[in-house]
Amino acid sequence: MSWLRNGMRTAIAGIVLGLVLQGTAGAAGITSGFTGNWYNPESVGQGFQFEVVEVQGQTELLAFWFLFDADGNLLWLFGQGPVDGNTATMDLFQQQDGVFGQPVPSKTRWGTVTFHFDDCNNGQVEFEQETPGKAEQIGSGIIGLKRVSQIKSADCTGGVSDDLPARAVPQDLEVNLAGTDAAPGATGRLEFEVRPGHAELQLEVRGLPTGDYELALDGNAVAPVSADAEGEGDLKLESPPGPASDLLDFDPRGHTITVEAGGTVFLSADVPQQGTIPGAEGANPPPFGNSEIEFALANQDVFPGGKAKAELEQEDDRVDFKVEVEDIPVGDYDLRVGGQIRATITVSAGAGENRGEVEFRFPADPGKLLLDFNPLGKTVAIEDQGTVLFSGDAAGGAGDDSGGDGSGGGGSGGDDSGGGGGSGGSELQLAIALQPVNGSASGDAEYRRDADGTRLKVQIEDVADGSYGLEVGGVHRADIQVSGGEGEVEFRDPPEAGKLPLDFDPLGKTIKVSGGGGVILQGTLPNG
Repeated sequence: MSWLRNGMRTAIAGIVLGLVLQGTAGAAGITSGFTGNWYNPESVGQGFQFEVVEVQGQTELLAFWFLFDADGNLLWLFGQGPVDGNTATMDLFQQQDGVFGQPVPSKTRWGTVTFHFDDCNNGQVEFEQETPGKAEQIGSGIIGLKRVSQIKSADCTGGVSDDLPARAVPQDLEVNLAGTDAAPGATGRLEFEVRPGHAELQLEVRGLPTGDYELALDGNAVAPVSADAEGEGDLKLESPPGPASDLLDFDPRGHTITVEAGGTVFLSADVPQQGTIPGAEGANPPPFGNSEIEFALANQDVFPGGKAKAELEQEDDRVDFKVEVEDIPVGDYDLRVGGQIRATITVSAGAGENRGEVEFRFPADPGKLLLDFNPLGKTVAIEDQGTVLFSGDAAGGAGDDSGGDGSGGGGSGGDDSGGGGGSGGSELQLAIALQPVNGSASGDAEYRRDADGTRLKVQIEDVADGSYGLEVGGVHRADIQVSGGEGEVEFRDPPEAGKLPLDFDPLGKTIKVSGGGGVILQGTLPNG
């Protein structure tokens, strides 16, 4: 009768899993927030480790199952499979005949497993062993899952916000839905907003026959929406969900959205792949990038003891522009950029000094002014009722506010026959990250010009020991010797013992580091 008991157990397990899958439709999808350690509450000391990864644009679940077989032998299984909503199915494998410090020669297929999550902390796993051996008594079945730990500072909602990078560029998107032949007078409007850690979708429908509908993404229902007696309906989804909204677990960008009922489409629209950056309309900020410019504003001797500086930082998700002044009388002063007053700097008394600053950012950020102009190549001045107190030129821009991307040359940079002073004599500091071209190397380039002279330093790391070629502006300038995975070279003008002479102008030039037969790092210094 054992075959009957086993058959009944398998059938009951299948029914239970079917009920589980059916009863949790619309549960949290598997997102990066599910990464962490999990276990079966009925078998403490055995458990799972999950990593949510991306493979060629597809979200996949990497799973490790640590358990013991029926004879008490340690069993370590692993697998990886695609994510479908809140479920992931995969083959599991077992490593065998391993020796410490040596490659494991082989792996065998153990069976299959399906992970299903009810929410961010609970789920079930259905397993079926197919390989005979000591572990064959494990057989098949369903066990519970409960979270033990998760990555520090990682949120888990099962929604869109879990997978938004902390440095994601904010986007806003609005789309009008058009009525089909089923409801030619119907209209709809979709609004979608994305911020780091938060996403929100709002849908309004008008002119629909009274009834219940589904909002569908590429034909797949994702959320219910109803039209009242007036033919109107509203839907709000958020991630994380709010007190008056349900979970937003899909991203509409790049998809077709429809409002359907009974297989009939009443409203439809194609959603663009990209939205607009908040505050971007009519704005002309510098482009995103990987550079930092810091320069002193020359004191015009109205307050001889005062100091002022400006800093522009371009990153891949934002641009910051900050102006600071200190050691001048308390009061309000105008900040003029490119001939136009952009802000008021309030100088307040502090511990040992009077100080004031103003900071701009693009995209918009609470507590900072919107950087809707391009300071590159412009004159930056701090004034008191029309009297210039401090003044200096920002490196790199074309010098007008008529548009463009801010990438034009503010200084000519000259030719490569002279020194490294660049354009003008004001203080200037630049720093860029060199981007990997081939491999996992990293590095940076720093340029500084001040009263002591001009310096250029290039550093690389995370590379094999050896010699690497440094090219600036298409010309080989030096070899970088790497030891312990790190190396650097520095140029100086005027010359200095132990440093290479900076007898060329690197501003506006592309820097390349080569090794192993090809370029491994490169980046371009802004113009000066």
